[in-house]
Amino acid sequence: MTFLEIYTEGFDRLGLGASEVPAGVLTMMKRFANEAAQFVAVSLRLPELEKSAGITFATSGITSLPSWVAWVTEVYNVAGAPLEQKSPRSFEDLYRGDTTAATDPSVFRVEGMDASGNLQISTWPVIASTRAGTVKGMRRIAVMSADGDIPEIPSEKHFLIVDRMVALFREWEESESASLALNRSESGIQKVQV
Repeated sequence: MTFLEIYTEGFDRLGLGASEVPAGVLTMMKRFANEAAQFVAVSLRLPELEKSAGITFATSGITSLPSWVAWVTEVYNVAGAPLEQKSPRSFEDLYRGDTTAATDPSVFRVEGMDASGNLQISTWPVIASTRAGTVKGMRRIAVMSADGDIPEIPSEKHFLIVDRMVALFREWEESESASLALNRSESGIQKVQV
């Protein structure tokens, strides 16, 4: 499906004609299509989107990742040992504020984004000087902007983009059917992963 076909199908499922919606709603639907495509690509863990790169752990404990990272799967220290990923709550409870120092970090959690829109990770223990490491993750897919653009996921899975886009629209409009649409999107992704 092309970008045009994706958002037109979304409008059809919503009972709206693409030609009769205000420009602002069309722009929003296009944004939702791109968000949905990235979500589906990461959720499916497509091997062609896997990538790894060197990073430098910051002494502040917060490290910005390369701009291509959409989802972190693993982080390694300079020796190649994996860091243990912690949930935000357990990381906060166990490590935040602990000033124990070490040569290399041993645990991490994914934070939000920095001012440039790059994902960040928090690491512990605190390191005295910058150290090299490696991040492995799923790369961001190309943003669709022209009507003829095609998302970077297999064409037989494009319907998942439409499902997610409709769910995002329903959530935005605070529709009672938002949770149903989100559940449909999630279950559709789970079915194709099996």
